[in-house]
Amino acid sequence: MRGVYDPWIVLLSIVVAVAASYASLYVLVRARRGGLRLLGSATTLGCGVWSMHFVGMLAFSLPIPLSYEWGATVLSCLVAVGGAALALLALERLGEGRAGVGAAALLLGAGISGMHYLGMAAIPLRPGIVFQPGLTALSVLIAVLASGAALTLALRLRANALALWPRRRRKLTAALAMGAAIAGMHYVGMAAARFAPDSVCSGTAGSLDSNLLAMAVGTLALIGLALAMAVARYKQATPTIGATLALLVVACVLPAVLLVAGAIYFQYERERDQMLRDAVATARVLSIAVERDLASVESALQALATSPYVAADDLAALHRQALLMMPSLNAANIYVTDNGGRQLLNTLRPYGALMPPTGNPAQVQAVFSSGRAQVSGLYIGALSRRPTVALGVPVRIGGRVKYYLGASMSTDRLNALLRSQRLPSSWIVAVHDRAGVIMARTHESARFLGQPASPDLQRALGREPEGTLEGVTREGVRVMAAFTQSVDSGWVVSIGIPKRELLAGMRRSLWIGAVISAVSLGFGLLMATLLGRRISGALHALVGPARDLSRAERFVAPPATVVEIDLLAEALEKTSQVLFRTQYQAQHDDLTGLANRTLLFEIARQQVELCDRRRVEMALLFVDLDGFK
Repeated sequence: MRGVYDPWIVLLSIVVAVAASYASLYVLVRARRGGLRLLGSATTLGCGVWSMHFVGMLAFSLPIPLSYEWGATVLSCLVAVGGAALALLALERLGEGRAGVGAAALLLGAGISGMHYLGMAAIPLRPGIVFQPGLTALSVLIAVLASGAALTLALRLRANALALWPRRRRKLTAALAMGAAIAGMHYVGMAAARFAPDSVCSGTAGSLDSNLLAMAVGTLALIGLALAMAVARYKQATPTIGATLALLVVACVLPAVLLVAGAIYFQYERERDQMLRDAVATARVLSIAVERDLASVESALQALATSPYVAADDLAALHRQALLMMPSLNAANIYVTDNGGRQLLNTLRPYGALMPPTGNPAQVQAVFSSGRAQVSGLYIGALSRRPTVALGVPVRIGGRVKYYLGASMSTDRLNALLRSQRLPSSWIVAVHDRAGVIMARTHESARFLGQPASPDLQRALGREPEGTLEGVTREGVRVMAAFTQSVDSGWVVSIGIPKRELLAGMRRSLWIGAVISAVSLGFGLLMATLLGRRISGALHALVGPARDLSRAERFVAPPATVVEIDLLAEALEKTSQVLFRTQYQAQHDDLTGLANRTLLFEIARQQVELCDRRRVEMALLFVDLDGFK
């Protein structure tokens, strides 16, 4: 059994892989020793890699509906986090040399590989998935090498003292390489999987399709990684204003995104339930239309069965009367058989012509034994050699059933009846006989005529005669289906609504929500960066004058762009005036206003320091005039 990939979800998985790599490098570069720091870094790295893996899994689909066991899925995420935690612990215990990096790479690679193959095992397929040893070993090798490269890059970035922007470029390049390696490991591991042609997923598929689930996981993963980066930046020794504002933006955007996603999902649930209820009602209407068509044929046959030619046992005259009824009956032919199934007359042949036995002897026997009208399933007509359905009534002479009177109807009539209902062209509508064999279909009727209904529909019919289900059609289209079974004929009418159409509105809303969330998050972070730079710039402008104030120089307040900083500058300027006034009073005589000993010592100290810097000599003349110095 071959699977296919959705290219857009594959692209999303690669984006998540690169984002997870960048966030992991960002957190690892800023990680310090300690249990909480190590756990936070391991959670960011493990959950980021797991998110990429799960989105990549959702990009893959088989001709059968897939589901995931939540226990194994959650356990796979814990394995990834555990592998990352053990790798970082090995770095702390063994150091950041070759031995430490090698051990950490093995542990992290084992965690990533275990996460991948445990996540694959979360699909309850029977028979199970078989993996090619060569590709499996290659995927594990890629995981170990990618882990080693990522850890080496993270350590080099942490030890690198280059400027900010060159370091960011190196970090982005490292994230691209690491993300490509992680994605390569995942898809090599997927290529190693082999699925049996008769595989069946024993779980129950969820109501959301893989596109929506991948979009939700990818969006939440990206926002979660952004939050982890903001927390890592905030948790530095002294958080900056920009880091605080970025954390505030992410913390505000994330709940809004979750609320919008929840509202969209609940709206989808209501619309889906309403659409399925309408589909069940439409299936009932179609079943009634089919039954009405059969009832009109039965009424005509019942009228023909009471013909005076029947009482006279004049089959030649009955043959002529049947030919006259054919245009109004809209049937392929009318025929009469005896109890043994031998055709006595058929409007497809002249009366008295040699004819083969009926192609549906079981229905003939059912009419003779029950004495009631019977509707057949699909069979091949003895004369027409085409797929046919028949309705037969008993012909009574002298109070007992002597003949079987039937009318054959081509499946084209049922197809025309389905097309006349003017249902949406994408809906897959089919009519099945009581054995589940397809008799008419709006899509590829010639291809699937006479084949059994899809296994999903057969299982649902085994549980109840009417309801809804989620499954896959004969051509592999994922649908939400409604079906109903007629009590009289036993025929089943099913309506399959493609999930892409059913979820089109929700998918559009989610894409809009994801774009708006991303734009909101990006705009918020941009504004946080700009505001942080504005505030920090205004504060940095105060640093120089404040240092001048510490050197007993007059404070000159720079122009401020923030009211609070302007108030701070005003307070510092007033403080400068008070300090200069106090300094003047301390260095001058109150009576004469002349400089005192304190000022003399201060000037002498400054001159000594100036001469030391200029490497010149200094002379001090001290004059004492009768005690007045």
